[in-house]
Amino acid sequence: GERIIHRHGGDLRYLLETEQWLRWDGVRWEVGNAGKADAERRALETARSAMQTEAPATPEERQALGRWALLSESDSAIDRAVNRARVAPEIQVRQDDLDANPFVLNTPGGALDLVHRTVDPCARDLLLTKVAGVEYDPDEPAPTWERVVGEIFEGNPEVIRYFHKLVGYTLSGDTREKILIFLHGAGGNNGKSLLMDALKGRRPTGYWGH
Repeated sequence: GERIIHRHGGDLRYLLETEQWLRWDGVRWEVGNAGKADAERRALETARSAMQTEAPATPEERQALGRWALLSESDSAIDRAVNRARVAPEIQVRQDDLDANPFVLNTPGGALDLVHRTVDPCARDLLLTKVAGVEYDPDEPAPTWERVVGEIFEGNPEVIRYFHKLVGYTLSGDTREKILIFLHGAGGNNGKSLLMDALKGRRPTGYWGH
């Protein structure tokens, strides 16, 4: 268990409330069965790499380490090692630790600070479990979006500005305004579904519905 933490502790976390493993996939912390399987895979890799990484000084030590490595590949040994690793304080997290900053939006290119509009390319310490569907690029034009929004709201600059404000507000986890947003329009072909589909298409993997 200690060897697992030493080699792979930076990529593993253990959620105490639900007794689940989390793994770092390079962009976010993935929760679920994949985390447990990854912990077991890393335990096996740790056992198999011991002969190369620990360099025993004598033939006797090398022989003993070889026996340990072989025994450590069994299913029961892997289970014991993983169970031992999960008690390490440095990898334990609580539910409140996850996605705790309401003004950070995780993207494939890094964590976007919604207040300062800066991107942290490696936001591992923020314990983000969700990720948006596109990277943040402040210089990327969006002519189709601007045209469609303009058509739906009939070019009304005040309404368009307020709509953009609402969309920006929903990107955060802030609820201080205590509002419930409804899209309303006469008839059945006024762009509500089009807007919602466009927004949902940018928020897979956890953000939509939260």
